[in-house]
Amino acid sequence: SVTGESTSIALHEGATESSMHHHAKRRESTLMKIGILGYGSYVPRLRLNRKAVVEANAWYAPQFASKAKGTRAIANWDEDSITMAVAAARDCLGTSDDRSHVKALYLASSTLPFAERLNAGVVREALTLGRGIDVLDTTGSQRVALSALSEAMARVKAEEGNALVLAADSRKTRAASSAELDFGDGGAALLIGSGNILAEYLGSATVSVDFVDHFRLAGEDIDYSWEERWIRDEGIGKLVPEAIAAALKNCGIGADNVDHFIFPSTFAKIDEQLAKSCGINPENVVDNLMPQVGDTGVAHPLLLLARVLETAKPEQHILMAQFGSGAQAFVFRVTDAIKSF
Repeated sequence: SVTGESTSIALHEGATESSMHHHAKRRESTLMKIGILGYGSYVPRLRLNRKAVVEANAWYAPQFASKAKGTRAIANWDEDSITMAVAAARDCLGTSDDRSHVKALYLASSTLPFAERLNAGVVREALTLGRGIDVLDTTGSQRVALSALSEAMARVKAEEGNALVLAADSRKTRAASSAELDFGDGGAALLIGSGNILAEYLGSATVSVDFVDHFRLAGEDIDYSWEERWIRDEGIGKLVPEAIAAALKNCGIGADNVDHFIFPSTFAKIDEQLAKSCGINPENVVDNLMPQVGDTGVAHPLLLLARVLETAKPEQHILMAQFGSGAQAFVFRVTDAIKSF
């Protein structure tokens, strides 16, 4: 009976130890900080001079005279959303041959070259990533890069390994149109994971509304856009502040704590107007690169985030938002690791 009692006590102690270990692991997982491990970008070297476009079309579209400033990036004949995404990813991952830490790949774009072929699968091959990783194309809205980022965060939080988020766009435009002057081509990449993160993910929020600011039917190359005031006042002006307020509330920081505010748009000064309406210091609005690059569509928020991370200081807060079929917003806090990346 003594032996049996000892065995019973040993089993009970073992169960307690296992239970404590389980709870400790759960607590550690809950407290695990996740965020950005690396970033990269790619903008084609080729530029289109806006003045040349305006002068060539002055007889037909004189209303664009005020846009005859700066340049926009244009993809060369052998570049598309896949090649630009690969270039951005290589900038992000570096030259190391060991990329086994990447367990998932998300490719976001509104201009994927293949309608029925896994574009992200082509990217995986080009980057020599493992055959066992999950790959996914995301498209259908201007904010799909942030949707992909949300999926990546959820995956990392579930401890399923690092995730690579890529975004690129090369949009076709109608000649002598506002889009021809405003749009640019480019790509960006973020590596999401845990450990030695450069910027900690604090929280996010999404507002999903079928608000139609523009659309492109299947089989068509050119977008159809609605009236600008409708988009600005009823769309951006109402939906984006809702997403921003929810994101700030979810991560428990005030608008006055935002050091860098990212909001890509082709509408002049709409980012400053949003900052004021949301209580963010307008001086902290991030330069949208319109004079040099143009708006790169799906890729643009990640491109601007990469730009910010190049000079960001530890403990600074970054708020990134984008409009499209609603709105989405993310909040990050820069860490000390940013100094050594």
